[in-house]
Amino acid sequence: MKQLTIAVPAYNSEKFLHVCLDSMAGLDDRLEIIVINDGSQDGTLQVANAYAEKYPDQVRVIDKENGGHGSGINAGLEIATGRFYKVVDSDDWIESENLKKVLDALGRSSADAVVMGYKSINIGSGNVIEYPVLIPEDIASEDTALYGAEVSMEEFSLLFDQMATSYSFHGLCYRTDFLRRMDFRMSEKVFFEDQEYAILPFLRVDQVLLLPYFFYDYQIGSAGQSVDFTNQARRANDLKQVYTRMMDYYHFNKPTEDFRKRFFIKRLAISLVSY
Repeated sequence: MKQLTIAVPAYNSEKFLHVCLDSMAGLDDRLEIIVINDGSQDGTLQVANAYAEKYPDQVRVIDKENGGHGSGINAGLEIATGRFYKVVDSDDWIESENLKKVLDALGRSSADAVVMGYKSINIGSGNVIEYPVLIPEDIASEDTALYGAEVSMEEFSLLFDQMATSYSFHGLCYRTDFLRRMDFRMSEKVFFEDQEYAILPFLRVDQVLLLPYFFYDYQIGSAGQSVDFTNQARRANDLKQVYTRMMDYYHFNKPTEDFRKRFFIKRLAISLVSY
């Protein structure tokens, strides 16, 4: 049984997709990898197909018209067979040595959301910044180092300040059937939609699994990234569209619990101010 599906949306990723896939392909049969070729104009599809041919029981490829990062996430979710669903961008990679621990922990959990540590790596300076998940001693047990700690959404909202930096697109994954039941769909053909992935599901999340080790390595320093200041300015309308959608979604799906309302508004405000 596949415990985890990793979706890899890829657009013109021929030069670096192999680094991403080499960090995960062929390492554990419990992992499914779906590469979504989003209308690339280079050899991305050929690279993806080569991995699918080499690892036919693990790697699958979707070839689709260009629809943006969000459309790739949506397409992967439609066919994912893993119990949990995570997205890894094609220019990033996972910490291979922690893959088994993550899969073991997921095999014991039925949490709606999972928070894991990640690292950012500047391709220019080589500077590495760690964003850990620090589990408080009062909720830790002898199994925590391997299997993490599971908390309610209310408990997580109280712990948020201690792990806010890891609570992001790169540190998160969700149980697949949870996302499908809430009919979760990302905005397409816009930048910054990763904020929807990190925020909107928490209007419904009941249980959160905290894993105290690093899993995702996030490459920064590229001029083409949405976090680049120039792109943020040029795509301000995309930013407005995404945040308007999230506020509208909140008003149409407003939770009844006060802690969940406070969490959502706080998380939305922190995210928006970061831009």
